[in-house]
Amino acid sequence: MIERAFRADAREAKGLHDGTVGCLVRVVDPQALEADGYQYGHGKAELSDFWYPYSYPNGDGLAAQCDAAVRSPFGVVGDRLWVQETATPYPLASGQRYIYRADYTPGEPRHELKSWYKVCSMPRKACRTLLDVTDVRVVRAKDVTRADAAAIGVCGASFLGYQKTNWPEENFRVLWDLLHGDRDGEAWFQNPWLWLATVAKVEA
Repeated sequence: MIERAFRADAREAKGLHDGTVGCLVRVVDPQALEADGYQYGHGKAELSDFWYPYSYPNGDGLAAQCDAAVRSPFGVVGDRLWVQETATPYPLASGQRYIYRADYTPGEPRHELKSWYKVCSMPRKACRTLLDVTDVRVVRAKDVTRADAAAIGVCGASFLGYQKTNWPEENFRVLWDLLHGDRDGEAWFQNPWLWLATVAKVEA
C-alpha cells in the first residue's frame, strides 16, 4: 500500500469528510492521441498505476499508444489517500488543533481568516480524512453513470449550492461546465477522458 496526498477543493473536502462523496474525478492528462475507437487499460501490468490507450483495430491484438501512457493520480486499488484541504492552526476548547475552511460559508468570520494554508501546503498532521482506494477506472465524461454521478456528490448539500435536478447525471454535467469555466456546454461537449476513483473513508 502506498499513501499519497490528494488535493481536494472545498466541495470535495466537505463531502469526503461528511461521507456524501465516495467517488473522485480528475481529467486524464494528456488525453489519448486518438480518442475514437480507443479505451484505456493496464495492458499486462494490472497492478501498475500506468494506463495506456489501446484499441483492437483489426482483431489482431493489442495496439497500444505506449508513448501516451498516463499515470493514475489515485494510484491503484489498495492505496490510501490523505486529503489535503484549506486549513489553519486554530486550537479549540474541544481539543481540535485545526479548523477547515470547507466547514464555513463565505462571510463567516472564520471563513475570512487570513492565515489559511494553501491546499498544497497543508501538512500531513493536519489531515482529518483518510481514504482507501477501492476502484480506479478511465471513462469518457458522457459515460459517467447515474450511480457514478451520485457518488461524486452532486446530489447532496455539498453541490456548490447550485440548483439541482432529480437527475445526478445532469447535475454532473452542470458541475463539469461550472468547474471548467464554461457555461455554454463546450467543456462537456469535448467529452474528455476522466479518471474515476471509488474511495472508502477510513474510520478512526
